[in-house]
Amino acid sequence: ASLVLGSRTTPEIYASAVTHVAFGAVPARLFGPTDEVLRVWNMAWGCVAAGLVVLLGRRFEAGRGAALAAGCALAANPLHLVMSASFHLEITLMLALLLAFWAFLSYEESGAWPVLAAASLALGAAALTRQTAAVAVLPMAALLAARGRLGRREAMALFLPLAVLFAAWKAWFLLVHGPTYSASVLKPT
Repeated sequence: ASLVLGSRTTPEIYASAVTHVAFGAVPARLFGPTDEVLRVWNMAWGCVAAGLVVLLGRRFEAGRGAALAAGCALAANPLHLVMSASFHLEITLMLALLLAFWAFLSYEESGAWPVLAAASLALGAAALTRQTAAVAVLPMAALLAARGRLGRREAMALFLPLAVLFAAWKAWFLLVHGPTYSASVLKPT
């Protein structure tokens, strides 16, 4: 099971970037699996990420100008431009993390546990792009615990969606994908 981007076949690289691959499958299916299609798609979502930064700035009561300056700073950042203009998974990761942060702030305001579960799902999407993003659940849990708001229902809403996503990924990896090249090289002899 490999994804072909241009002339490269990358079965190992995308084994843990499930969200990113699924994210790229939509435009590839609609417009064809070319590098140009994937780059334009990624650039569009890079713009959405900059817009989310503006909205988060306003949510933190920054003035319109300051929030817009924050979004423009992200949009004009050379690294963000390079990542957006190619099909790098960091844009998918950042978008999922921003959505998780937005949902977590919404939970803090509303107290509705389904919103907390949505934050966990967004974190799961981020973690299925880069697995290291899963650690972002820890500060959320710590903040809820510090505020005395981490009861059984909140803990389930925060950790269960993330656990289900990882269990599904692990099952897919073991049953469908199989070990990567690095797994076979690192086996003790």
